[in-house]
Amino acid sequence: MAANLRLMWGRAGAGKTRRCLDEILAELQAAPVGPPLIMIVPEQATFEVERALAAASPGGGFIRAYVLGFRRLAYRVLTETGGAGRPRLSELGKRLALRRLLLRQQDQLSLLKRAAGERHFADTLAGLINEFKAYGIRPEDLEAAVSALGAGQEAGLGGKVKDLALLYREYELFLQDRYLDPEDYLQLLAEKVPQAALTAGARIWVDGFTWFTPQEYRGLEALLHTAAEVTVTLCLDEPDNGVHSRPEALFHRQWLTRKKLQQLAQRLAAELREEGLA
Repeated sequence: MAANLRLMWGRAGAGKTRRCLDEILAELQAAPVGPPLIMIVPEQATFEVERALAAASPGGGFIRAYVLGFRRLAYRVLTETGGAGRPRLSELGKRLALRRLLLRQQDQLSLLKRAAGERHFADTLAGLINEFKAYGIRPEDLEAAVSALGAGQEAGLGGKVKDLALLYREYELFLQDRYLDPEDYLQLLAEKVPQAALTAGARIWVDGFTWFTPQEYRGLEALLHTAAEVTVTLCLDEPDNGVHSRPEALFHRQWLTRKKLQQLAQRLAAELREEGLA
């Protein structure tokens, strides 16, 4: 049975983060040892939030609470379940590998042949591959897109996509059985969470996100299968106001996120609760 899903929404400054921290602190005060309490925030916010939690915790520290980004959570789960055996490829290592790959494959490229020789194209390619992985796009998906575009597009978009598919596939072959790209962590998170004690029976708070990538949604779904409760905060006021459904609306993306989370709860038969903060 899926965990309870709670959506906590409110405008900026309504106290959503403070509410999450207060709930964690109350749990720590009641029982310093117990099921894990996990707060998931954007990677760049982990240090600040962890410091705030530690400063307010009884005794200035905690054992059962964790402040993690999605990627760091995935790494902790993989470390526990044995999925992090391959060396992690750093961003610098990725760019060096892609630069070498570009030089080796340059003669096989058509429309990107000239760009492959440019100094900073490896950075551009790394960013594209990161986006592909975040949205679950595989080399074969790009190859299928080339086929769908048709032979008449070889000199235009189809040619570029074909070159990207070749480079992406070669990069995946380079990684195979050798290195682990951190962008693959979230895919592995979804696979390994059922085996992890870290998330079993945990209470989880997800705060500070406007939207989630498909990989992050898969991670959330996996967490809902093992945790006791998952709370997601959204910077959204009057969520049922029809104005949010317009693509140009200020909070359209948050409105869509709420809708997708409601659909996820329905699909998993999870109990859904919503709470608005003024």
